[in-house]
Amino acid sequence: MVRACAAAVVQLPEDARAVMSTGRATRRKDPAESLAADLIDRMSERAELLPAIEKVLVMWSGKSRPGFKPQANLKRTVDDKERAAALEFWKGWFAARFKSKSEPAVAPSK
Repeated sequence: MVRACAAAVVQLPEDARAVMSTGRATRRKDPAESLAADLIDRMSERAELLPAIEKVLVMWSGKSRPGFKPQANLKRTVDDKERAAALEFWKGWFAARFKSKSEPAVAPSK
């Protein structure tokens, strides 16, 4: 289900970016911060979802990590090295984008 949703989101990048980039809510945290944290958390919890979720993050942020392959199969298996590189990159993006001391929770490696 997550892969199907991610694949659908990246089919309409302009619309998806507009919805995901909600700006600042008054007197509250940026709602996009929670969405970004949830995406990164899900990516860390379930390695098989990393390709699909990373594609959404790339579309949303306009940034990609070294070694990212946009045309790669969303159902492919990701090795531990690639997973670690992706999580490090997206946690860094999260910190820079939201200027937040909090980080998305990351599931322990298996």
